[in-house]
Amino acid sequence: MRAFRLASLLVFCVAVATVPARGEEPLPRDVPLPPASLLLPPDPEVEGKVAGFSGVWTGELRSLGSLGRRVNHVLAVESVHPDHAIIAFAWGESSMSDMKRPGWVQAFGWTADGALATRLPNGATVTYTLENNGALRGVWVQDDIIAHAILRRAKISARP
Repeated sequence: MRAFRLASLLVFCVAVATVPARGEEPLPRDVPLPPASLLLPPDPEVEGKVAGFSGVWTGELRSLGSLGRRVNHVLAVESVHPDHAIIAFAWGESSMSDMKRPGWVQAFGWTADGALATRLPNGATVTYTLENNGALRGVWVQDDIIAHAILRRAKISARP
């Protein structure tokens, strides 16, 4: 099983590594957002790639394996500091884990070695890294479920 997971992860990483960056993406309508997210510019002491996490990102979480589930995902990085960040993790309707109904949670994230990681209230760990093409790669792990995402900067506009 572990060999299968590693092989699946390798195939996924090779497949998405060639995805080119695009412009800003619209926010998916099935993903609820916090009523009043305040997006602050990165702390002046934040250096390098870590400052690039700031903003709103959107994409799709895809689980590996025979169940191959997908869920729309929005990540709002509300503030970035030298060693941590405040984020809002939001998702659309899904059959993945306990994310069956659309929702969002605010969470504390930590930054280290150019990555942003968080532990969600359901116990899942999510780690994000910035790609050279401007995309944000996410890896979501909970128990024996692994999901991956390629997120792009979101086009922010008022929702009806």
